[in-house]
Amino acid sequence: MITDPALSHEHEVLLRATLGHGRVVIDAWNEWQQRFDLVTVDADGYVLLPQLYLRLRQLDVAQASPAKLRGIYRHTWCRNQVIMTRMAGALSLLRERGIGCLLLDGAAVMATSPFGLRPLEQFGFLVPGTRFADATAIFRREGWAQRSDWEEGGQRLAHSLGFRHSDGTPCAIYRSVLSESTPSWADEDCWQHAIASTVQDVPVSVLSPTDQVLRLLVEVGMGWRPFTPRWVADIGTLLTGADGSMSWERLRAKCATLRLTLPVKRSLTMLQALSVFRWPREVGDLVATMGTTWTERREDERRLRGPAQRRGVASALAAHWCRYKRVVGEAGRTPGFARYLQEMWEVPSVWLLPLTAMDKWRYRVGARQKGLSNGG
Repeated sequence: MITDPALSHEHEVLLRATLGHGRVVIDAWNEWQQRFDLVTVDADGYVLLPQLYLRLRQLDVAQASPAKLRGIYRHTWCRNQVIMTRMAGALSLLRERGIGCLLLDGAAVMATSPFGLRPLEQFGFLVPGTRFADATAIFRREGWAQRSDWEEGGQRLAHSLGFRHSDGTPCAIYRSVLSESTPSWADEDCWQHAIASTVQDVPVSVLSPTDQVLRLLVEVGMGWRPFTPRWVADIGTLLTGADGSMSWERLRAKCATLRLTLPVKRSLTMLQALSVFRWPREVGDLVATMGTTWTERREDERRLRGPAQRRGVASALAAHWCRYKRVVGEAGRTPGFARYLQEMWEVPSVWLLPLTAMDKWRYRVGARQKGLSNGG
């Protein structure tokens, strides 16, 4: 679900202090101290405090580093160290078996930034699609418990699987960078532009700033994750700390090729509406100049409809058709679409596709009715 981009005034002030420069940071921090309190800060604001501490320390604002703020940073640093140490052992096992790892999300940030910058919710990383089953099997053998709520559409076609260690360390193993259907070269492109790094001396690859920004923009633009202060801070941090490695032309090209222009434009428009940060000129240029295709517009219209309007076999097939076109481009034709569905649904013959579609529709209707009756 695509969420409302509105932020509370408290979060806006915190973001200005976290992402701003010079006097903007000091003024925002003074305003926040006068109107709000560290004791009552909510979870969305709390995740910004470690980065805020680092920004205030950079500016040498002596009166703006209370013991509690410094303690929050140190607690975050220590907790992230524990997670990274646990994950280093697991990544080492994968490396010994020839399975490469590309760090995503918070793990990517921690590998290229101060460990205490942001609380690490979970350690996410990508493995080559052909080694996804091997990687998840290794985690199970090592005693990691699989979180069934992360499995999507059967393990063979799952976009990601979540695991939790007995000490509470959470991680997610991804088959592809984006959960929406994308061609195989999309992930290969991410591997090619990855940054070399280490996790406790274990060599790994890190998703490039350009691909991190694309992933974040698509996730909110598609409605896969909510619009939150953390998301805004992640985007702002990548744009200000990329040191020239952010490629706007590459971002534009990938949006067009992967047919992800509309969700990216939607997210960028949300960011432009915020006055918490001086967004780069390229943000406005992308919003104003990126074009879209007919297929992408139809898919986006369906995504914005309510659940009741998206019901039915025809609606579901239309969504699959749009995803199929994203993978193969304009050259896609009906025979190829049938083979796409055959693999997606794990059907032994294309002649069974109509029956499978009806079975899936009956299952969803039954599950929806069951949910309504339980709710009543």
